[in-house]
Amino acid sequence: MKSILSFCFVLLLLLSCSTDDDTIPQSFIDATFAQIVPDCTNDDPIANGCYADVTFIDNQEAFVLPFGDIVYDVTYQVDGNSIVLDMSSYFENFSISYKIVDSNTLVRLEDNTEWIRQ
Repeated sequence: MKSILSFCFVLLLLLSCSTDDDTIPQSFIDATFAQIVPDCTNDDPIANGCYADVTFIDNQEAFVLPFGDIVYDVTYQVDGNSIVLDMSSYFENFSISYKIVDSNTLVRLEDNTEWIRQ
């Protein structure tokens, strides 16, 4: 009887373990994805809205340049094939969301723009 209870306990522990791995793909670490506005004619394309990028530093932190010339150090979470950057430490209730298309492409969900690995 004791061995049956032990077996059931071990089985319960194994079944309760989650197999969900909500982390960014390892190949994204230190990768930069950018949106470059085609045919931008500004003298300073970074400061004038022609370029934006996000660089994933580790499994929780990213640097984001959302147009302009200020880079923000933010945290992010992965949920399936979605990445949500938390910008609330800079802007109240603001986040940026991406869908992972493949290892070289993200799509920003707010405006459906394509971001390509650099």
